[in-house]
Amino acid sequence: MDTSKYTFRIEYQDGLRITPYNLDNPETEFLLRIYINKSKVHSKLVWDYNGAGGKWIEEEFINSEDFVIGWGEAKLKSHHFYSYYYKGYSPYIIEIHDLSIEDDNKLVFKEYFDPRQKLVNFTLHSDNPETLHTWMCAIEKFKKENECDISIVNNYLKENQKYDFVDCYWNTEENFGSFYAGYQIGRFNDENSPNFFLNPDGLKGKNDLEIIEDILYHYTKKL
Repeated sequence: MDTSKYTFRIEYQDGLRITPYNLDNPETEFLLRIYINKSKVHSKLVWDYNGAGGKWIEEEFINSEDFVIGWGEAKLKSHHFYSYYYKGYSPYIIEIHDLSIEDDNKLVFKEYFDPRQKLVNFTLHSDNPETLHTWMCAIEKFKKENECDISIVNNYLKENQKYDFVDCYWNTEENFGSFYAGYQIGRFNDENSPNFFLNPDGLKGKNDLEIIEDILYHYTKKL
């Protein structure tokens, strides 16, 4: 199948945004199918301590299983976009089908979310050093798991660059947008009316570690 007439723009910087193009026919209708590719590990992040008073995050393994689940489906014309506003980490599989093709196989594009060797940005909404340290420990773990580069947007950490695993720091006033995927880490709204696109398991009773664990692992550990 000749796919040279197609262009597909997939963006993970702020949720998920998909824009398909048929350069020969802007009236083409596409079918988008979105899945989550899961190698589900049942585990829990816990603090570990040593006799000198140091502490770090360890993962307590429970068990694992592999499967794919359907996430969403939509039809749209060429040059239009589809957005899903969930902001947490999700290991997407994206399929795009050209409905004008007179054949059973209408699939013209497939992509797996893959941050390996790419830059992933974290915007941290806190100026509390202890909270930031907790989140940075979890982000270091995320970097090791995904073999990605890390950028951090936070004024305090920009001025106090003490984490060697970070590839670049930015303050909140800098216009930084050149990254593969981006995540907002913080407590959004309040416990009685949380923003579930940003805090997928709410806020009630959550400590700092649970806040970032929900954002990064809710759809890999809790489905």
